[in-house]
Amino acid sequence: MALKKNISAYSVIDFNQCEYKSSLDFIQPPKDFKPLNDPWLEIIRKIGIDHENKIISTLGKESNITIIDDNKTIEERIKLTSDAINSGDGLIYQGFISHNRFNGIPDLLIKKKDYYEPCDIKSSLSLKTDNIIQLCHYAHILKKQFGLMPKTGKIILRDESEIEIEIKKYYDYYLHISENLSQFLKENTILEESTKCTLCSKCTYKNFCEENWEKSDNLNQVTNIRSSQIKTLLENNINSMTELAKVENIEKTGLNSNSAKFLIEQAKLQKNYQKTGKLDYKIIYNEKREIIDEFIPIGFQLIPNKDANDLFFDIEGYPMFIDPETKTSGLEYLFGIHFRTFGEPVFKKFLSTNHDEEKKTFEELIDFFYKHIQQFNNSSIYHYGSYEITALQRLSTKYNTKNQELDHLLRNHKFVDLYRVIKDSLLLSTNDYKLKTIEKFYNFTHDSDVASGEDSLVAFENYLETNSKEILNEIILYNKFDCESTEKLRDWILSIMPKNIEPFVPPPEKEISEARKEKIA
Repeated sequence: MALKKNISAYSVIDFNQCEYKSSLDFIQPPKDFKPLNDPWLEIIRKIGIDHENKIISTLGKESNITIIDDNKTIEERIKLTSDAINSGDGLIYQGFISHNRFNGIPDLLIKKKDYYEPCDIKSSLSLKTDNIIQLCHYAHILKKQFGLMPKTGKIILRDESEIEIEIKKYYDYYLHISENLSQFLKENTILEESTKCTLCSKCTYKNFCEENWEKSDNLNQVTNIRSSQIKTLLENNINSMTELAKVENIEKTGLNSNSAKFLIEQAKLQKNYQKTGKLDYKIIYNEKREIIDEFIPIGFQLIPNKDANDLFFDIEGYPMFIDPETKTSGLEYLFGIHFRTFGEPVFKKFLSTNHDEEKKTFEELIDFFYKHIQQFNNSSIYHYGSYEITALQRLSTKYNTKNQELDHLLRNHKFVDLYRVIKDSLLLSTNDYKLKTIEKFYNFTHDSDVASGEDSLVAFENYLETNSKEILNEIILYNKFDCESTEKLRDWILSIMPKNIEPFVPPPEKEISEARKEKIA
């Protein structure tokens, strides 16, 4: 892999999150590694390109746009951009600006009274810190190359809304990062090991780093460990997962005693699994119970009595969806529920492909939940993770509907998040606590072409493009398996739960109004 020479906006953004990546990019690139290949990231890029083309096409109907041909050499593009700016062209698309090692290609340069405003077109649905750094990077080059310091910068989001920022508010922050990067490169800084950060999930070096962590027994492998905790452990000469697993004196870690205790046990479980291949777990409920307010139910205490009519619930959502008319974003396109009738499994689905259908299926879902709970008062609705409840609350607010019914279900504790149960009850020998990972404990497998949440996102985008029923059926099957897996997880937790723990009993039920009951019926 060739060394990078020029500092782009993304170079500054990356350095702000991961100095190790900058070291690999500019100073010591890996000789042989497998770059990250993520179909979902490719779809996001494609959506971004389509969105950009749409915006430029619309602008082109309203104004003259000077287009800098990206097939030309860099020197030619720099000259064409410089000529366009010196001529005072109103809109410049894909201009190439450069000063020393710094370069940038803003999507648009927009002529203002006494400066050019850099503008970027984004597929995201909200303004991000990275967007501001990017605009400041362009502003910095325009100032150095042309003596034109922009007062403002603009971001056009996926819903076509425009956000204008005042450059001087953020310019010093940008300079601090870019100057540190310049000094980092000047000193030819080589970093030996990386640390997990927010960039990891989309970084081209993801596989390279994870392989190195495994080879070096890196502390980054410890499940749920934070970067601040790794830093403290290193400062106290605990440099590997093996060393952490062997710690006997908690004080030597430098960490909070409770945090240290759980991390040591987590490391022991993972190291043993690496050696033996045998899955294992450790019950930590009593330890957690001692350090959390006794009046707050936690872990195993959150599980109610098992009921024959319990529901198991999962949502598939697509965050990149945009309604072409309202410009509102996001779509919860599939609500799946697994339950049993006379002991036989049943799968019920609520499917939508646009926001009108989403509102309708959300209302049908909440009505189904409410009526089911009224009919089977001792039943509960199980799910895994916070996404389901957050999504339901968001939809209730978005459409201003089913507020009382959803509030009734929440206030009466009818939803049971099994991730919260595990988090405060168990340590597992796995390297994460995702549902697909921990299914190994209860021998559940997904027999589906869609194998993960990321796969479902890619599949749904492909479905929107092709309208393939086969693809849609694979997503539905994946969701069905997730719901069934949630039931198996509940049963496994109950099978290992200490017998002296009383099942969760919600407070006396709070009634919904009679008028609302009649409307639901």
